[in-house]
Amino acid sequence: MSSTVAIQGGALVQSPSVQISTGSLTRSFPQWGSGASLSIIVEQTENAAAGEGVFFRALVNGFDQGAPQAGQEYDGREHEIYYVWDFGRDHTFDRLVNVLPEWRNGRVAYGPFVSTCFNDPGTYTVSCTAIDRSGGSTTSSVQVTVNDPALLYPGTQTVCLAHDGDFSGKPAGAAEATSLTEALNAMRVLDTQSLKGRILFKGGGTYDYSGGNIRVDPSYSNFVWETWGTGRATFNVLPASGLNDGVALITFSNSLRLIGGSALIRGIDFTGPWDSRLESGKRHTAVFLSTGSRGLSLTLNDCTSDGMQGLQSGGNIGSGTSNTSVTIFDCRSTNNQDFSFYSPSDMYSFSLVGCISDQDVQARQGGGAKQSPWKNDHTGVRIQKTGYTYFDALEIFARNGWGNAQPVPENQPCIRYHSNVPGSKASMNRLSCEGGNDIITGGDATSAGVLRPVNWIIDKAVLVGSSRTGGGAIGNALGGTTIRNVLAIMPNVPSINRPNYGFGGAPGAGDTNGDDNLAQRVAWYSNTVMFLADDTNLNGNEPNFITSGASTLWTNEIEENNLFVAPLSTYMRQSDNAELTDFDGSTLWAPRWLGHKYDFQQAGTIPQTQLTMDATFATPADTVKDMTPATSVRTVTAGLVAFDDIRGRPRYDAVSRLITGAAEGAAEPAD
Repeated sequence: MSSTVAIQGGALVQSPSVQISTGSLTRSFPQWGSGASLSIIVEQTENAAAGEGVFFRALVNGFDQGAPQAGQEYDGREHEIYYVWDFGRDHTFDRLVNVLPEWRNGRVAYGPFVSTCFNDPGTYTVSCTAIDRSGGSTTSSVQVTVNDPALLYPGTQTVCLAHDGDFSGKPAGAAEATSLTEALNAMRVLDTQSLKGRILFKGGGTYDYSGGNIRVDPSYSNFVWETWGTGRATFNVLPASGLNDGVALITFSNSLRLIGGSALIRGIDFTGPWDSRLESGKRHTAVFLSTGSRGLSLTLNDCTSDGMQGLQSGGNIGSGTSNTSVTIFDCRSTNNQDFSFYSPSDMYSFSLVGCISDQDVQARQGGGAKQSPWKNDHTGVRIQKTGYTYFDALEIFARNGWGNAQPVPENQPCIRYHSNVPGSKASMNRLSCEGGNDIITGGDATSAGVLRPVNWIIDKAVLVGSSRTGGGAIGNALGGTTIRNVLAIMPNVPSINRPNYGFGGAPGAGDTNGDDNLAQRVAWYSNTVMFLADDTNLNGNEPNFITSGASTLWTNEIEENNLFVAPLSTYMRQSDNAELTDFDGSTLWAPRWLGHKYDFQQAGTIPQTQLTMDATFATPADTVKDMTPATSVRTVTAGLVAFDDIRGRPRYDAVSRLITGAAEGAAEPAD
């Protein structure tokens, strides 16, 4: 008997229908066959335009991983079945800098759910292949159509702005506006006519903005900002604008007609007055989701922010069922005061694909309390109570920090995953992260102070520490986590505090564990950890190098087929199981961490000041090494091993689909 799956508030329920609409999201489902099968769920807005985000989920049946037992959160179908996707079109993530070259390929993706944007109108065939550890496999495909915006917004449903007053070459029949206010008013008029519209900024120029908050409310049917002509459009928030400090430029509140509209911002560069090098200027987020924006589908595509709080942020979307989805595709945020990207509470899905958050290399490090005079507080990405979190081809460099660490500010993590609410799922793939006390952390308690298990997978990552990394590569307190294909590197720099290096973490002594958090599976396999610090730079601090179990608190922990390399520390030589000479060892890219620079004062303490960069603490240029084995260092004889390696090279046989003769660690030998 075939069936389909409908979505109600992020929970899966059986439904006899083949198409579900929730707000403006249309979700269609191929039907299951008998035996091992794969069903692809497509989630996109109704009459989706080219450039909008499309979310996919794979549902499998008949594989060697079954559904969770009652009371168990961990779902082996998400962790131990290999999913590889082909979007049916080529795309290159050219913005990414410090990544493996294979990760720039935007045609492929990995994991049980994925997201992308199709930038050109047309119909695309998207396929997914699923493989289990018994060699079972199947491939399914689905067609996805995205529409030509010129057909969706004909004539005066398109309003053009020209920075130079020259409208030649604008779309045929499009209206002209001499100011943003005039263009926004035209969108409201269209809404009274039950029509949708878009605003196009002429490329190649800068639009200085001196007004106040642009609040997207129910007087809009939808919200689209794109460009026309040649070049990019820069939207520059002036220091003397009408925006108060800390107020966003664009705010989605009770957004769009019937609270379920779509928004697309594409090809816009947002610039503002914040200077991270001096920690001065007004702070504005480019796009903010506030209470009431439930049901919104928002896409930021090919956008940047420079001199802002960040590109995108948000607050509490609202209690109860939320179908709010955000896709941020091929974007960049730099010179920021706060998080580059922030998923607000009660989101349905949040996707970051092909994006980069790279703080200015000369930025100060923050420090002190989160209050005026403001410092560089947060950095990178924070996820807060979100149903589906998807990262792919994501690059982050973290320098910001706050708190009472002395004498140097504590460095905030690149990624903070706080989505420990029932049913939360996260798939994070092809990550390049540098900096952070913990480079990635997960497990901050909810407002009720309870840690709950999730289904969280980190697959294919290069994690590079700094002089301020003391917590570990990944600090995790959430059951239901799998970490594989990670190359974690601790540089040879002076240590400010005792480094705990490896994949550590567990709930703290004061945390409460709900839903049997400690009993859910936690697994770390096919990883390579490289500890380059020597005894001198450790300053007598013997590090805690995790090699056989992150914590005795976990009752279902798996740690298998990992490689540990520590060539220079007598503390660590007793723990390693490989040598640097076993690997390629060439430098992949130059780190961004140039040393220490700060100016802060914690309440009741003396000021701490280092106004010029102290390069004593700079990460050496040759730190990020290619750890591809020169030969098969150690061959797997038992235990779990990843289906592919850190570059996406298959470890399984092309015919049998079984994994044989794989190398331990994150990488296979080069072909």
